Parts: sequence; structure tokens; C-alpha cells
Amino acid sequence: MTKIFENITILELSDSAGEYTGKLFAGMGAHVIKVEPPKGSKSRKVGPFYQNIPNLNSSLKFFQNNINKDSITLDITKQTGFDIFLQLLQSIDIVIEDGQKIGQENLPISFKDIQNINKSTILLSLSPLGKTLESENFSTNDFINLAYGGPLWSCGYDDHTIPPMKPYQDASYHISGHYAFMGAMLALMERTKTNTGQHIDLSIHEACHNTTEAAMPAYYYNNRKVGRLTGRHAAPAKTIPVVFKTKDEKWCFIRIPANTNTWNKLIEWLKENEMEKDLGEPEYQELSFRQENAQHITDILEEFCATNDANYLFHKAQEIDMVWAPVIAPYESLTNEHLEERKYFTKIYHPELNETIQYPGRPYLFSKTPFEITTPAPSLGKDNSRIYGNLLGLTKENLTLLKQAHVV
Repeated sequence: MTKIFENITILELSDSAGEYTGKLFAGMGAHVIKVEPPKGSKSRKVGPFYQNIPNLNSSLKFFQNNINKDSITLDITKQTGFDIFLQLLQSIDIVIEDGQKIGQENLPISFKDIQNINKSTILLSLSPLGKTLESENFSTNDFINLAYGGPLWSCGYDDHTIPPMKPYQDASYHISGHYAFMGAMLALMERTKTNTGQHIDLSIHEACHNTTEAAMPAYYYNNRKVGRLTGRHAAPAKTIPVVFKTKDEKWCFIRIPANTNTWNKLIEWLKENEMEKDLGEPEYQELSFRQENAQHITDILEEFCATNDANYLFHKAQEIDMVWAPVIAPYESLTNEHLEERKYFTKIYHPELNETIQYPGRPYLFSKTPFEITTPAPSLGKDNSRIYGNLLGLTKENLTLLKQAHVV
């Protein structure tokens, strides 16, 4: 099958912020070359680690974000390393960098400099606040991105004495990574007409700000603040709970049906379990009456959930067109029937570990241009000989000298 980006070569000079964008390109066939300092990217040092043994080639987080990529080492802070970087640019379609300056102050390079070397190269910069601000070196991490960008305000519990709750791992980098991927694709499309690259200046702060749902518009337009709500969308006013404990000590997400036909199916289901109480009365046929009495309905459904197992509630509700679902734990996703049916998880052999590891799979299915996972995340500098030999004609002896000089 066609790999849509198989003729695209990318240099990735990034850690957490840009790695996900590189992964999306690599899965669609692009040749992504991860350029790392000789001591390795910072992201290699972030756990958890394979078999709980920390080293530069055992970070499970690094494994996840760097499938299908090559790894070369290069110290671009040294003049020789920077010169090699400039040579590499001659055959590169996209450069991904995530806020670190390319080179040091005595080795400056701008997008204009890159275009003088290769006018068709696209520079994709991901930085905390964008490159146009004087504060471009503003220090952040995933937590700060979500807090300063707005989403964290809406994440948490009804009890506002409990601080906002951060989603696990790198949500802000996945958000900005998707925006970066879309922007780079548009730049590639434009390049087919102009044969000229462009600089995509992506602010992680702005990307997060675009994903606050109703929080920002509610304040901008109506001067109302949304409040955090347990297991449901943040809103200016408190809404009715929708997540309840089940008989088997799990949790189930429920919705009161707005459609009257579906409502009547729910009533029949409750009758089968002798739990319909007064919900079968004629006045409940009116949506407005159900809305006015939503708390009473919810109280009955909470009791109903407590007397049944989560999976039973899920499958029976789906049969009668109701949007109910169990809240699954991460380990339960490994045996989830829908993920299994789509062959979501992928097993990849790691030769350096002599072990096969199961990976989360592709984010989407295309019928003609599939996202594929073909190789594991690379060990540090694994592809030095091949990349430097093929692209620059460097010999084994050349690389030995560069290694002795701590350039690669």
C-alpha cells in the first residue's frame, strides 16, 4: 500500500514537545531522523523504564513516542557538528524543533538561513509561548502548559477545595503535536504549488488554549466562570452527576435519554428489575418534565447501577440505544473487545533487548494510506553509520574521529 509521506525526510531536534509530531509522520511513511546529543535526548531519561532498569535505551515513554524513527547523534553546539547539520539540511523536507535554539549564540541560524541552504525546507517550531515573544525561553513542562493554557481549570472534582487535577503524562504535548502535524501537512500542500517551505511557529500555550471547550467562551462572551465537575464537562452552573459505582465496585457513565422512545426502553428495562418506581407515570413522557426532575431520575439510576455489574449495564444500555459505558482501568484496555477487533495493539521485537514488547497502536485507520508500526524506537545513535554514510558520504574512519572529538 501507498505510504503517503514516503518521500518526505524529517530532522527531529526535539524532546517531549516535538516527538509526537515526528511519530505521526513516521507512522505515515516519512523518514524521520532523530538528531540527539551524544549523551542522548532528555526524553530518554524519563520513566517508567523497561523492567525498572533506568538507562538511555529503556524508557517506555521514549519507546512510545519514537517508533519507526532513526537515531543519529550530533553535537550541534560544536562548530564541526553544526557544519554537519548544515550539510544535512540540503536534503531535508521538514525540521522539527521544540523550543531549543538550533545552535548556540555564536552559531546562530534562522529560518532565512535554512532557506538559503534549501528553500523548500519547512521549519516547524514548537515552543511554550511562540517564537515572536521576547519570553521565548520561558521554562515550562506539561503541567505548566495545561495550567497556563487553561485546560487544567476545568479538570477536577465538584469539591473545589481539592486542587485541579492534571491528566497523566504529556497531554499538552499531544495537543500541540496534533496541531503541529496538521500545520506541517498544510505547509507541504502549499509547497507543491510554490516549491518553497515556510516557518510554522507553534505556541503550545495557544494550542492548549484552543482546547478549553466552553471555559474561555463562557468568560469572554458572558463573563461567567465555569466550575470543575466530577466526571463531566465543566460548566458555569453545577450539573447532575453522571458517574456511579456499580455492584462489582467499578464505575459507570450514564445519560438520561432525551429521546422519548429510548426513555420508554429504559423504563421497560427498569421494570424488568422492579426498579422503575414512579418513572413510568405519564408525565415523564414529556422531555421538559424529565429535565425538571432530572435529580430524582438520577437518584433512581444511581441505585440501579449499584445493583448491577458495569459490563451488564454497558451492553444492555447499548442494546436500547443509550449512551452508557463503564470507566475502564488502563489494564482493562489490553483485553477490550473493540480494541482487539481493530487489532489496535501491536507487538514489536526489540533486538537490543531480545524481547517483544506490546505497543499502543495507530491512531487511525486509512484504507489506502495506512498508519504502520514497523520498527521499535531506536537505541541511541543506532543509525549513525547508515545515515551519515548515505546522506553525507562519511566513512567509518570519519565517524571514529568525530566520536573521539565528541561530535557524534
